[in-house]
Amino acid sequence: MSQCSMHQITMQDRTRQTVYVDALATERRMSVGEKVPAHRTDRPRIGRSHYLRPPWTDEEAVRRSCSSCGDCLRACPEAILIPGPARTPVVNFAKGECTFCGACAEACPEDVFRETTDVPWANVAAISTSCLLTAGVECRSCTDFCDRRALGFDLRARPVGRIDLDPEACTGCGACVAACPTHSITIQPAPPRRASDEHMRMSGSRCA
Repeated sequence: MSQCSMHQITMQDRTRQTVYVDALATERRMSVGEKVPAHRTDRPRIGRSHYLRPPWTDEEAVRRSCSSCGDCLRACPEAILIPGPARTPVVNFAKGECTFCGACAEACPEDVFRETTDVPWANVAAISTSCLLTAGVECRSCTDFCDRRALGFDLRARPVGRIDLDPEACTGCGACVAACPTHSITIQPAPPRRASDEHMRMSGSRCA
């Protein structure tokens, strides 16, 4: 093989590696609620998607029917929907929480969203070990922003307490995500539960 051909292969490998690392970094930033410029969310994804789609839809429905028109992004009163892959909607909690108002679903002209009378989604908050309490630093920022009281503070845990999550009360609204100073909270799929239980859990989650 000529030196020219070997050089081309090396450059291709470096390009693929750069795209891989960049895509992973973008997904990691979005998973913690950090604002990512729209042009970066259009980069290729590697492996399983970590993007959180709006309520009343999912990855399959977005890929199948979304036209990337942006109507749902403009309709969101909380401005938490941003352009993701191929400019399809992605939830970003850096600016606020989801109030489950249904504006995104109502604005969509395509068959992307389910009826807003259905359960919005089955997501709950998840707290990682980077929480300040794990390092012995007192912090209760997330509990102050949780209207559903799904996050409680347990003073019995040493040395300075711990945050307890009640998955039955958590709606996955994301209010606690931006409040966390160490980006230790993400919104993740909840364990499987019966549809009737999930409907009761989400009752009252939509804004008046």
